[in-house]
Amino acid sequence: MRHTIRVFFLLTWIVLAARPAAAQWQFETLKTFAGGAEGLGPAGPMVEGTDGWIYGLTQGGGDCATAFRFDPADPAGTFQTVWGPTCPAYAGTGGVVKAPDSNLYFMTTDGGFCATAKIWRWAPPANATLLRTIGLPHCALTHGVSVGLDGALYVALSGGGTNGGGGVFRVGLDGSFSEVGGFPATLLTGGGELTPPIQGSDGRYYGTHTVWQNANRTVATRTFVYRLDPGTGSTLVLYDFPPAWPDGVAIRGRLLEVPPSPGSDIAIVGATMFGGSYGAGGVFRIDVAGDTPTFTKPLEFNVLSAPYLGETPLAGLVRDGSDGTLYGTTFGYKAGWGGPGVPPSQELGTIYRIGLDGVASKLYGDAFIHPYAPLLLASDGNLYGSSYGDIGPVPTTSLGSIFRLSRAAQDTLSVTGAPESAIYASSFTVGTNGGSGTGAVTFSATGACSNMNGDALITMTSGTGSCSITATKAGDANHKPITSAAVLVTALKATQIVTFGELADKALGDPPFTVSATGGASGNPVTFTTTTPSVCMISGANGETITLVTTGTCTVRASQAGDANYQAAAHLDRSFAVRGGGELTFAGLFTPWAPPGPGTYNGMTFTSGTAYKMKSTLPVKWGYAINGALVDSSRSTLVEYPIVNVYGPLAVCDTMDGTGIDTVVGYSGPGATTTTTYDATTKTWQRNIKLESPLENGKCYVIQVFDPVSGTASPSFPFKTTK
Repeated sequence: MRHTIRVFFLLTWIVLAARPAAAQWQFETLKTFAGGAEGLGPAGPMVEGTDGWIYGLTQGGGDCATAFRFDPADPAGTFQTVWGPTCPAYAGTGGVVKAPDSNLYFMTTDGGFCATAKIWRWAPPANATLLRTIGLPHCALTHGVSVGLDGALYVALSGGGTNGGGGVFRVGLDGSFSEVGGFPATLLTGGGELTPPIQGSDGRYYGTHTVWQNANRTVATRTFVYRLDPGTGSTLVLYDFPPAWPDGVAIRGRLLEVPPSPGSDIAIVGATMFGGSYGAGGVFRIDVAGDTPTFTKPLEFNVLSAPYLGETPLAGLVRDGSDGTLYGTTFGYKAGWGGPGVPPSQELGTIYRIGLDGVASKLYGDAFIHPYAPLLLASDGNLYGSSYGDIGPVPTTSLGSIFRLSRAAQDTLSVTGAPESAIYASSFTVGTNGGSGTGAVTFSATGACSNMNGDALITMTSGTGSCSITATKAGDANHKPITSAAVLVTALKATQIVTFGELADKALGDPPFTVSATGGASGNPVTFTTTTPSVCMISGANGETITLVTTGTCTVRASQAGDANYQAAAHLDRSFAVRGGGELTFAGLFTPWAPPGPGTYNGMTFTSGTAYKMKSTLPVKWGYAINGALVDSSRSTLVEYPIVNVYGPLAVCDTMDGTGIDTVVGYSGPGATTTTTYDATTKTWQRNIKLESPLENGKCYVIQVFDPVSGTASPSFPFKTTK
């Protein structure tokens, strides 16, 4: 056993100085008990339910404990006494615990020397129901159960068990009862009081035993802290407080696990009622490495010199996981309590804290009488507690109360440095104005922006919508956390540009060629159009293929669409000259087309002709050439496809010039019964015309192809129908 007092806090604690009471904390009395059916003298831990209400027990009126609950948002309007069992039922200091099934559990005893215990299940708002009765050979020397790592309930009992000396026992949520490990037969000699065991993160159970000299439990003769290993069933006394009580004596509150010192496996803290250097009790800590404990005293209560922090702590401590601060209560002065040399202070209890810096301070010390139970650190950030009151044979002053101690609200916090609008992918840094205390500031960015780990650097992640930024300043020892109102930043799309190089001049008759350009960050393809379709045509998936039509100036326009984050790029035009060297001409119609008889038609001489039968199909096939050579005339969209028109019937069959009285009587353009197709290999177009009504038998008609890209039409070619 190492028995040392260290002077640095990270390994363990020692009070280097006492800090004055924190004036910023706000105290409220939420409920004053009236006795009778309402109960009196709350002495055990309260708990916060899954519904956000707070639940607890009183000592009750006479021998009957009562259970109560209230909504912390409206304590006065919601306080209810909801349970009172058949007497006798003593609740003692056990209080209420919450299990993983969201139900609440507590213990009562019949108050005998070897008390029979009852474990109750409470599923609010319903009343409590009996889960398990524990009687001989076991004796309940404690009030209260704890919740283990497996979610079951655990209790320390004397008597019975493997060794006949009691031990730690498991009570399943189904009411099952089993031994975890037995105490040595002589460990609990002298009777006394066991605190509810806690299961540490190492899976072992830690608890205390105090032997009292008198029935009023005001004079103790022995106190020790034990560890029980469920794997081996062995019990190790970690610390046996030495006689004359230089390190304190008498433990009634539960132990609490805290982060261990470097090199230790686990650490626990607790409070002694009496003893220590000043006889008024204190806070102790035990770090355990393997089987070796190290005992230290973070705080000794001193009634001889200022500042007065309290005396006679009956309850254990609670820890704020956000900053590591420990909070506790002291019972205060009571005649007949305390060791020799402890002067009467007349103080009736305090609330104290120990910060991570090892400095202790008194948070409050007025308006209640004898806090008996540990504090509850609720989800709203406030401390809730109870005072036992001046309860004796004839209560004279108070029957107990429930109180709330809350940190002060911070000054209004606001976000600064945020622009009214910001462009996608840009960043800016924000700050804050206002707030109070020493808490760290973090930022939240949602919507069209984000940040990393609460940082002040905000990056726009979208070009649409808005960015919402809030700041949160953490609470500290004296202040609640605060979050600012949201600041909105309008998201703007970023610009993008198209890079499109100059185009060299071309000669009419040059083969089709492709163009390319580089777009902006949206990733959308660059598309091409022409503003001079009479000079050049475009084709391909994105209009990248250019076909020359005639001489003149060809202008190609490059464009890029925008998206949610980028604006559309500005159009960029590139022009080039098409020099002479051949004209784009209509080539066709090709075989098997033939005129209806011998003769000259549109400059073409035929010695014979062919008539096409009604209801047959007339294949119309053509292409485009420059200097007699077919060229690529593919089109990127349907509306650019050539249109096949049929004119007639002609008044005189040998007058086939497509003028005068000729009228359109049949098929015209894409979307009719057949489809115009393009053969890239032969560079030809084809449209199959079905000879049916309204075409007539024995009549002559002419076919003409219109090109919507160049705006030109082919010569008219004749044909004749027959049965």
